[in-house]
Amino acid sequence: MSTMPSPPRHRQSAPGARRRAWLWFASAPVFFVVAFAAGEGLSALLGLVEGDVSRFTWRELLVLVVALSIVAVPAVGARVVARRADGDVLTRLPGWTLVALVLFFLVANVVGFLVPPAPD
Repeated sequence: MSTMPSPPRHRQSAPGARRRAWLWFASAPVFFVVAFAAGEGLSALLGLVEGDVSRFTWRELLVLVVALSIVAVPAVGARVVARRADGDVLTRLPGWTLVALVLFFLVANVVGFLVPPAPD
């Protein structure tokens, strides 16, 4: 065990942190569009057929992980900014809202993969 003191954490001012957290929140639609494009492109590259829900394979899982990791970037950014600033409610709100949106994205995609479409 080291006796060296840990380096001080970088603290940000509350107004600056609040602004950066809301900027991460404002960038979320761009990340959603990029995740959609990456997911659709990867699906086409892997040869996945739209509407084929015969089974859940590693290809669907790969597409989900790639899209989810892109969608999660603004949530992680907003949470990091709020944590560094020991933020108040207005600084933490964008991060927690984005975490909820990422969880909704995850649940919606998993349900879309696992639940077969209604027969025509």
